[in-house]
This record gives sequence, structure tokens and C-alpha cells, in this order.
Amino acid sequence: MKHSPRKTSSPRGFTLTELLIVIAIIAVLASLATTAAINAMNRAKTTRVALEIKELERALLTFKEDNGTLPPNSLTPIGAGPNDAPVNAVRNDVRRVVKKLFPRINANEAQIVEYLIGATNVPGTSPEGGISAGEALVFWLGGFSQDEQFPISGSSGPSFVVGDQEIIENRGFDDVIDVTRLGPRENGQFSGRFILYEDPRDSSIERRINLWMYYPATSVQPYLYFDVSKNKPSDRATSGSNISYAYPLQSPADPNATTPEFIAALKRPLETTTTSTPSLAQTKYANQGKFQILHAGLDDAWGEANKWAAVAQENSPLLFPEGPFTGDIADTLTNFTQGTLEAEQE
Repeated sequence: MKHSPRKTSSPRGFTLTELLIVIAIIAVLASLATTAAINAMNRAKTTRVALEIKELERALLTFKEDNGTLPPNSLTPIGAGPNDAPVNAVRNDVRRVVKKLFPRINANEAQIVEYLIGATNVPGTSPEGGISAGEALVFWLGGFSQDEQFPISGSSGPSFVVGDQEIIENRGFDDVIDVTRLGPRENGQFSGRFILYEDPRDSSIERRINLWMYYPATSVQPYLYFDVSKNKPSDRATSGSNISYAYPLQSPADPNATTPEFIAALKRPLETTTTSTPSLAQTKYANQGKFQILHAGLDDAWGEANKWAAVAQENSPLLFPEGPFTGDIADTLTNFTQGTLEAEQE
């Protein structure tokens, strides 16, 4: 009796529906993995900037320990006259610090104060509005010449003879600052604001100070420094009805911009304030009595950090820690918060 050969069934393939389900699952898993990776990288970048802010904070505290004072702000109201009250207040503050740092400074060298505050009544070139919050951080932490009479114009000081090449590495920068991340640069060359002035020892020689700023490795926005150890937001108000100079510390993040965005030092209401919209006189600076270091955060956008700019009162001022800190300002990082402004708000 013959037996017919046993038939073997061929393996069943995936149906189109099953294939689509598998592809969809893989896509979802890939998306989750990509999102997790991006979030991890963003957290790492934010943590890196926050750590650098703490390092800069330590450098500024060391500066204070060594010199008995914090680096001054040189910010003055753009458009103010050379002897207006707020300009004189800044001039006297910077002059005091310069004298404290360099007690044997030559009288002609001491005139650098006028250039730092952007005075318009001196020959040469002064930066409008004084050196900015980003420029001040580098200028004061960058080290000075060992020449006690000419700390600015002396060897290894922050200035150099026009026509010579600046060797930025020769300055005594604190180890915290990586000189390769100083800017702004264009094609590798400095492209920011600068000061031009006559050499205090020889008026036929012109000297230049490049006003560098310091940037995180992954950012196009610099770190900003505000000295809030001396003045309250209302200290610089003029008398009478003119409130145009009753301004909080504010600085362009990018002074080279055609229409620079002005960033103000963050303020908080006084403990005695009961109104929802306090006046300027009812506020103090966040970290009052010390200093602020700010960075725009992961998105490289400042948002409404400059909302309370040059007037005594706004309808809805952004005050720390209430905020509300949303949008571009939410991820702003500071030296007086553990994380972002968004994470700190009440």
C-alpha cells in the first residue's frame, strides 16, 4: 500500500496589519528614546552652565576677599549728560573702587574711569552707556598690570598699543575663565566694543581696550554681572517729577546689536510691601547686598527679564520669586537660585 507524501505547511508571514503595528511600536520606542536622549542632553547643558555660574561666583567672592570690594558696575543711562546725577553716582562708585584697587595709580591713568562709564566729555572712544554687564565681568576678572602706577596701561594690563596685536592669553585671567570662549568674534577676531584713549605716559601713543564677554560653550548669550551690593533700585532717582533716571541696573546683553535688548537685574518686593504692583521704591534687588550673575538659559533667549526697565512702576512687573516666569525667561539661570527661575517661582 503506497502512502502519499506528507504535506508540510510553509511558515505564515506577517500580514500587512501586523507589519504596520510592529513599525508603529518601533517608531514609538525610537521617539521615546530620542526624547529621553534630548532631555538628558538639555539637562546636562543646563547643569554645565549652572556650575560655571557657581565658579564665576567663587571668582567674584575671591576678588572681594583680595580687594575688599566687589567689581563695580559702570552702567549709566544712555543719553544722560556727563554730569547728570546718576552718571556722577556711577562715576564716584567706579572711582572709589579704582582707588581702592590701585592706591598708587597715576593721576592720568585714573582718568580711565571716564572711559569705563562711557563719559562723552573725554577725548577718545567710550562705550555708550558704560561697559556692559557682560563686559564688566571679563574686564574686572581679567587681571591687571603689576605696574602699580599704570595697572591698565602697563605690561600685561587690559590695554594695548593701537597697531599691535592683543595677546589675550598674557592677561592674568582667573582659572575659571577659558579664554577660547571670550567673544564676540568674527572669523576668529574680536568684533565687540572697545575703548580708545591716549597713553597716560605719552599722548602721541593711542591705546585700546577690547571689551570682551564670556560665553558658555553651547550658547550665543554671555554671562551678565550686576553689582547689587551698594544701591537699591530707587537710589538713583532724580528729584522732582522727572523719573527718567529712576532706573534699575540694566544692560544690553549684546551691545553690538542694532537695537540691543536691555536686561535688568532681577528685583523682589520688600517684605513690608502689601500691594500687588509695588512702586520701584518698594522693591530691592534679588540677592541685595551681594551680586547677580545671570544667563539666558538653554533657549538663549532672555524673554521679559527687561520688562521693568526705565520707569518707576509697571502694571505687572516681574519680581522674584513670584514671577510668573514663563516662556523665554523661564529657564534663566542665576547664582542665587538652585535651578531656573521657573523652578524657583512661588
